[in-house]
This record gives sequence, structure tokens and C-alpha cells, in this order.
Amino acid sequence: MLYALLCYGCEDEIAAMTARDERAMVDRCIAAARALPIEIRHGPALRLMPTSTSITLRGREPFALDGPYTQTREQLLGLWVFDCESLDDAMEAGRRIAEARGITGGAMEVRPIARFHASGRAELTLT
Repeated sequence: MLYALLCYGCEDEIAAMTARDERAMVDRCIAAARALPIEIRHGPALRLMPTSTSITLRGREPFALDGPYTQTREQLLGLWVFDCESLDDAMEAGRRIAEARGITGGAMEVRPIARFHASGRAELTLT
């Protein structure tokens, strides 16, 4: 089962890091993902650009807002994708990566991924 580990935090704190400190944090997260004591396949990991570069489209009419939300303290910073045997394994991956970030605050959301096929069929099974 594919799981997305959605990484939330304060992008201002990340932006205040030096390039060296940020690289060290990313390296710790990668090492934590590789050292997981469970057999999982690691998919892509994505770092999102700052919310100042995003546009949110709402409703049927072309209505756009700068940024993702009007007022929020935490932003979606990026995501990891893991192929895990169980939700418990995905949660363990989330815990390890959150710990490796070394940042107080923020959150790691674990969410199953449904696959949509060209045939229009969706595949979702929770284990």
C-alpha cells in the first residue's frame, strides 16, 4: 500500500536556516528513511516551494487566491511516498523522519494513497 507522509511546519523557520543547516536536516531525513527497521520501498520525496509561490483555485469560476490558505501557522513543506505493508509501518516511517528533522513543532501526516488508473478505476485498500 502506498502512503504519503505529508510534512508540515513553519516555512519561515525553514527559510531562516542556512543552506548548510538545511542540507544537514535533509541528509538526516534521508538517512532515517534508509535506516528504517521495516521492509518498505521508498518512493519520491518532494520539497515544495514557499507558499508565496502558490496559487489556490476555488470553485467552478476561475477564482484564484495567492498562497494556499488565508491564515495558517503551518504550511505543507513537502512529502515522502512509501510503499508499506501496513499503516503501522507507515506511521513508524513518519515518526523516524519527523524525529530526524530535529525541529520542534510541525506535524507529519500519514495518509493512504489511492491509485487512479487510465481506465477510470480507483484502487484503495486499507490494511
